[in-house]
Amino acid sequence: MDMNAKQLYINILIILSSISVANASDTLASDSSIISKHKCQIYRQRVERMHKGWNDIIPNIATLQYAGGIGMFSLGIGWDYGNKQQWETHLLLGYLPDDGKRNGYASMTLKEIYTPFNVHLTSSITYNPLYVTLMLNTTLNGDFWVKEPDRYPAGYYGFSSKVRFHIGVGQKFKLRNMEHRTHWFKDLTFYYEISSCDLYIRQKVVSPKIPTKDILSIGIGLQYTLF
Repeated sequence: MDMNAKQLYINILIILSSISVANASDTLASDSSIISKHKCQIYRQRVERMHKGWNDIIPNIATLQYAGGIGMFSLGIGWDYGNKQQWETHLLLGYLPDDGKRNGYASMTLKEIYTPFNVHLTSSITYNPLYVTLMLNTTLNGDFWVKEPDRYPAGYYGFSSKVRFHIGVGQKFKLRNMEHRTHWFKDLTFYYEISSCDLYIRQKVVSPKIPTKDILSIGIGLQYTLF
């Protein structure tokens, strides 16, 4: 092989090697780009899940209630959820003022509401003819107790004076905010409910002559749904 042929052969090898290296670099760059995009997608999905998780625990309802067996006035926060927001959970802080016979005290209530269906009266007014509520209420006062104090014989009362379970039914009228109106709120809801607690129901069972109206409590309230 003469020198010209040899040099030509070497040049061809160099060119082929360069092409191979370039192709390999392009392949690595492409693979790196795919991997980078995949990692970015995984990161975005994780951030979206975190945001959704935080958004789910942010309360979107403020409630003001008068009476209802959990205090003269109760103020609290709440959440609505479900496919049609048929479920609600509320945490309320109530207060019963001094009435001259006993000192005033505060109470806390965990309230669960289920609304099975609603009726659209107009484009902006919704009527809920029935909802069911369950409540767990406790008084924030040292004069009440969960377990009977030692000063009472065992089983003297047989119930807690500090914790009450309530069950009730009610109705709602909801004013839905339309797009062309103010954006300060999503809904305003007026409601009333009739309820009774485990102690009153027990007394009614033991003494059927007790008038039914004496074991019932009526509460009215306003809900402000922000979003």
